[in-house]
Amino acid sequence: MLGTLTIDEETDWKKYVDWRVHAHNCTPHETTGVTPYQLLFGTKPKLPIDHVFNWSEDAQEKPAQEYVMDIQEQIVKTHELIQKQLDKSRDEQKSYYDRRAKPVRLEVGNQVLVKKLAFEGRHKIEHKYDSDTHIILEQP
Repeated sequence: MLGTLTIDEETDWKKYVDWRVHAHNCTPHETTGVTPYQLLFGTKPKLPIDHVFNWSEDAQEKPAQEYVMDIQEQIVKTHELIQKQLDKSRDEQKSYYDRRAKPVRLEVGNQVLVKKLAFEGRHKIEHKYDSDTHIILEQP
């Protein structure tokens, strides 16, 4: 979202973060179908328009303990729903990937790079592959 700032706004970008973060937190995620706000707090976000028209739920009408129990129950239900959505989304994405994936056959004599699985030092700027090329000697 910060990429949408104009050149004049970029110099003072901190001024424009708040409402963008709020918009992100109140927008349902494509995979989960739930807003980050709802995932974290167990309730739908209260927008300014909700207060203007008094559409928000009144938490004051319940005792605090009952309200907390309701929120905890809602968070558990939300997490269960999200787990189902994630499983469904993962299966759809795998199916889409598998339709386009093509197996690569490596032959004896091919030169390959070996990916590093453990890093020393700074991970973010470390090279992801070994600097030497290796030759395949046999195919199991």
